[in-house]
Formats: sequence, structure tokens, C-alpha cells
Amino acid sequence: MAINRALILNGPSSVGKTSIGLALRKTLPGNFHLIQWDTFLEMPPLTPPSPTLKYAFLDAAHSLLQQEHNVILDIVSREEFLQTICGRLTDFAPYLVGISARPDIIAARLATRPERVPTLLAEQADLHNGIKYDLEIDTSDTDISLSTDKIANAFKLIL
Repeated sequence: MAINRALILNGPSSVGKTSIGLALRKTLPGNFHLIQWDTFLEMPPLTPPSPTLKYAFLDAAHSLLQQEHNVILDIVSREEFLQTICGRLTDFAPYLVGISARPDIIAARLATRPERVPTLLAEQADLHNGIKYDLEIDTSDTDISLSTDKIANAFKLIL
């Protein structure tokens, strides 16, 4: 019997994680729920997020996996919490994809998103430091469909 799987897309804001996650839902075999960190941040009440909100995000993913659903996590996380995620989801063989883009590309994309704070680029510049990914994707000059295909092909090999 196949196990349910967790595909984790990690990277700074505006590198294309959500677009890739949505495309992967159409590409991967089986059904995948896309769980977005932004969705948790935008849920009422719209106050500064609690430091424990990330654990609710993780609990939602874990619960879906336990109920025999596959998940794609769209997250912005540093090494420490990614280790927590992978540890908690270890029974579901998490596959970790680091998604990046050049700073000038991220800055241009952020400029089209007025809801994003201007300091995000600087705050998230070192996001990937110390993280060992199963796969790394740079979306700077790559069409979303090519990035999606690369992830899907690598992930399908281990499904």
C-alpha cells in the first residue's frame, strides 16, 4: 500500500511557490491538498501572528496526512523549523524542494504585490542557509511550467 506523501516547497516570498504548488496539484498523480503559509497568516484575526501559528500549520498538514491525504506545503521557513516539519512528517517521507530566484527578480515581483512589506527581500535573503534540499529550483529565468515539470518528475520517481 502506498503511503501518503508530503511535498514541501520552501523559499522566500515571490519566488513562485504558490504558482508551482497549484500547477503540481494538476500534474502529480493522485490528489494533493495545497497548504499555504500565507493562508494561515491571513486568517482572522488579522493581528501580528502568534509565534505558535506555525505549529497550527504543521498540525493541519499532519492531520491531513494521517487521514490519508497527500499534501503540498507552501512555506517560508528557515532551517530550524524545517527540521521540525520534516521530523513531524517523517512517516510520510517528506520531499523538500528549495525554491529561489535572484534578488532583482524577487524585488520586481514584490513590487507588484502591494500587500507585501518592502523589507521582505532583506529579511528573507538568508532563508536557504544551512538547509539540505532534495531538489533546488531557481525560478529567475524559468517558466513556472518548467519548474513544475522538474519537481513533478523528481517527485514521481519516489512515489
